[in-house]
Amino acid sequence: MNALNMYDSPIVANKIKDFAKHKNISLKKILENCQLGSNTFSHMLHGRSVAFDSLAKIADYLNCSVDYLLGRTDDPMLHTIEKNKPTMPDNIVRISEPDSTPVDERPVVMLKNYSQPASAGTGNFLDNDSPYEFISVLDSPAVTAADFVISVSGDSMEPRYHDGDKLLIKKDMKLTEGEFGVFIVNSEAFVKKFGRGELLSLNPKYKPIKIHDYDEVLFAGKVIAVLDENDII
Repeated sequence: MNALNMYDSPIVANKIKDFAKHKNISLKKILENCQLGSNTFSHMLHGRSVAFDSLAKIADYLNCSVDYLLGRTDDPMLHTIEKNKPTMPDNIVRISEPDSTPVDERPVVMLKNYSQPASAGTGNFLDNDSPYEFISVLDSPAVTAADFVISVSGDSMEPRYHDGDKLLIKKDMKLTEGEFGVFIVNSEAFVKKFGRGELLSLNPKYKPIKIHDYDEVLFAGKVIAVLDENDII
């Protein structure tokens, strides 16, 4: 094996093929949506390495981890660096167990709730002058950590976030690749997964939003949980 080859390309290619078949997605569709060459899989099957950013695009499109495609974990959603940490399925977005304290004994937190939703599809306008109101929410660790609430509009982040979901957002200046946040791109707000030079959707019918040098991009905050509607009083 070539010393620069850090994995067995044919095995990775077959892993992608099997997982795509399991999700009923054709290899042609993967290549088209990831903007990869038509001979990519053929080259991999013959031992040629694929660029890691291309592998990351495939993993994002299939909604699995790169480590899974490399055979470093059997869990599609588990990154090897997290093997010793408690984990939960990727579609579980709550960051804490439901609070068992009786409702009438739980403190109430006032959170800023933006009237204009952040789009999970085509983009909505959002800036510092956007209208908002304060809502009363039963306290929990997720609510305490949040700085504001914003609703989702659109279906591009399904199955993780759905149209109408109210998201708890933390104004955090740090966002790791693969995490979810609210981004303002050229004055339009999006809920997206943070990728390498692009903002990613989970619904395969939406293409990534490429970030160019001339774009004005602001990071509004990290998604930490979906607000339980029953906690709004």
